[in-house]
Amino acid sequence: MVEFNPFLLQVLVSTVPATVTSGFFPVLGTAVAASLLQVGIFFFLMRMGTVIGSICAPRLHESYMPHKIGVGAEVANFLVAIAILFAIFLQSSLLLFSCAFFKGLANGSISILRFSWLKQLPNFQKSSHLNLITNSLAQGAYVFVGILLFISNSLIMAQIVVIVDAMGSLFGAWLFWSLRNQSITMKYEQSTSLKSRFVTLTKTPQRRVILLTDILVCCAMGGANIMLLKYGNMFFGENNGYAIALVVYGLFFFLGGKLIQLKNKGKVVKLSLPVVITSMLIMVVSLSLLPFAEHLYLKILLLSGTFFCYPMICLQIQSEWFKICDAEEASVISSSQMIYCQIVFGFFEFIYSILNNDNFVRALFLQIACVVMLVYTALNKNRRVQYV
Repeated sequence: MVEFNPFLLQVLVSTVPATVTSGFFPVLGTAVAASLLQVGIFFFLMRMGTVIGSICAPRLHESYMPHKIGVGAEVANFLVAIAILFAIFLQSSLLLFSCAFFKGLANGSISILRFSWLKQLPNFQKSSHLNLITNSLAQGAYVFVGILLFISNSLIMAQIVVIVDAMGSLFGAWLFWSLRNQSITMKYEQSTSLKSRFVTLTKTPQRRVILLTDILVCCAMGGANIMLLKYGNMFFGENNGYAIALVVYGLFFFLGGKLIQLKNKGKVVKLSLPVVITSMLIMVVSLSLLPFAEHLYLKILLLSGTFFCYPMICLQIQSEWFKICDAEEASVISSSQMIYCQIVFGFFEFIYSILNNDNFVRALFLQIACVVMLVYTALNKNRRVQYV
């Protein structure tokens, strides 16, 4: 078991409430009578904020100590939370749009900072487990979004969530400041240009395969908000379907993170090819059979299979990036992954919203990813043979 420490505490008290606030943006939009299109713009701006933050993050790491970056990002998140409350009070859609952008900017910066900082620490085994746990908690936080929406989807509940987020950010800023004794000058790549990022991500055959697989999985699970909304309403009813789907999605992320942690107990977290390939195949079967399932229990079983296997894939891919990158390139790797993931997710948020049979397209991307992973298996075998 990974010991309780400031990095983990920061995720619990700051990142989790920030994620919950992001999930409540559709409810916050009711304060300005936001249409469905405007809600989509909220999420798009949030993703674009994350992309911009990811582009700037490596340069920030060159100029400032990590604890100062963390404090600055948390203070920014606090100010955004206060601005959201003002936007509700003033009923200003423009201010709420701006808040969505800066929310993504602050949250993305903290995620990249955590990845890079953990990579610099001497106990790599411990850091790899912390990276896994924080990633599973960040996504698993959607279970709280679902629970709170199930209790009440009122604007008052949304305001309470934002206030908790603001308080958590202040505590998070204090936690980052308390880590100043562990704050070290970040090692970094000299160039953060687009060409340099691409070279860093693809400089070995294994990295090229991981990159391609990651993008294919993002294509398959892109438009996650649309997927949860569509399938939740379809299987659980329109009143609470989305909330229930969020709870199931979040719970399986918690469970997936724990299972991967147990499998790698006492060693560095790494990608298990059999587990990833098996999970992809289960997802392909589940998504392909969904339209033909007539009974509710079978639909729930197939949907659960998809939500269970997805974290088993993406959490291991994130852990593999953490394992194979050097400390000098951690910031570039993390920010680059954030950029392409957010762009792909945002693009397919639109594509899947206009497709009726999106499950077949998702399954196709996963089939291709499965083939790519088989290639990765062959590359690993060849590499082991070379060392014999």
